[in-house]
Amino acid sequence: MKKYSSLLCLPALMSALTLTASGPTLDTIPKSSANNNIQLVVKPASENSAPVKSATAPASTPIATQPINNTGTPALKGAAPTLNYNNGPQTITGIIPAEGPRTTPITVSGTHFGNSASSVQLKINGVSAIISGISDNQITATVPDRAGSGPITVIIGGKNTVGSYFKYSWRGSASSFVGNLTHPRSLVRDGRGYLYIVDADHRCIRQINNLGDITTLAGSGAATSVDGQGTAASFVDPRAITVDGAGNVYVIDHYYAVRKISPTGAVTTIPGTGSPSFGEIHSIAVDRAGTTIYLGSIGKIRKLTPSGVVSNFATASNFNATAMTVSAAGDLYAYSSNWTLYKINSSGMMSVLAGNGKQGDADGYGAAAQFLGITGLHTDATGNIFVSDYAEGGWGPGAVRIRKVSRDGDVTTINAPDGGRLNIPSPSGIAVDLSNNNMLYVSDFSSNCIFKITLQ
Repeated sequence: MKKYSSLLCLPALMSALTLTASGPTLDTIPKSSANNNIQLVVKPASENSAPVKSATAPASTPIATQPINNTGTPALKGAAPTLNYNNGPQTITGIIPAEGPRTTPITVSGTHFGNSASSVQLKINGVSAIISGISDNQITATVPDRAGSGPITVIIGGKNTVGSYFKYSWRGSASSFVGNLTHPRSLVRDGRGYLYIVDADHRCIRQINNLGDITTLAGSGAATSVDGQGTAASFVDPRAITVDGAGNVYVIDHYYAVRKISPTGAVTTIPGTGSPSFGEIHSIAVDRAGTTIYLGSIGKIRKLTPSGVVSNFATASNFNATAMTVSAAGDLYAYSSNWTLYKINSSGMMSVLAGNGKQGDADGYGAAAQFLGITGLHTDATGNIFVSDYAEGGWGPGAVRIRKVSRDGDVTTINAPDGGRLNIPSPSGIAVDLSNNNMLYVSDFSSNCIFKITLQ
């Protein structure tokens, strides 16, 4: 006796169907030579039971498929088919590989995934991946573009299962955006899409639109401090630069003065009143509202109001803030020349976000990461920090990194599409396109240009 786990549509020549009293097995009766029909008999527990009902279908009529349940046996009439993922809890037990760039093939292992790719979603860091294959205990997929690092999530029937962590390897395609500058020092980008850059040798501030057209926002080129409109104003030695949400630009001039440039190019000097005074200023940042300006120096960070009132904000030993930025959430990030990146909250409390006080180029979380020497940093709309990292001297010409630091301190180097280093000789500043978090701009001091990097 031959048993069947399912009853499939029969060819046209198999037309006669005989049903018997219900029982646990299916039998075939040999084909009748008279009518070329095949009879399928459902037998009761007793082998001697006789058929109780017979029906013959025309040869051209297909016989309907009987539902199959998870055990592989025919389901009772009227019972809905069961999916594998309902037989037990879904689990994620691992992912291979656990790190890679976009388009990397991955295999997620676990239990009770089912076997229908259309019923399953797989996400990396919340970004949907393209599923290429599925079985009850494995899903194969491709890492999506710009996924970022984060947990693997499998979604089946509205149920989310979160498991293994995937580390995304960022890639960047770099191209020259603007040339013919002279030793550009610092770079920012406003919400309207304009880049602002300190043209050090010409002692002026340049404005660059989305097409790469360059205009002089302010500065005559004369080495003197003069307020005024556009090129009627002068700077002694413009160094660091920042911009608020309204498009006002703030410049450190010769370490001891703060100059403000309106969107129309009007230059004014912000007086430092009260105690303490400015002191020597090495870096500058401003919040999006333009209500608080931060001034970094040796051992401390000061606050400056637009009207010129100065106050101490944060102090620390072995600290020299050489680059700063403010996130959209209002958190201040400061890089100190002791190769450490700090986060400072609104109360002035400082904590180490990444770095361990030793120079290097190691990726990793928090103190496991090392920096060569950050020359610029800027946050994107979601709070990630992008930094230009560069060292001279004994580190050689290849000591250049463009890096991404997550809000929880995970440092990742952005490499070229082929996995090699980005060809940027000596980055001096970095800015993020806030309308498109996947676009960076990097000023380069030695090649006298600005590079545009498209993240992948």
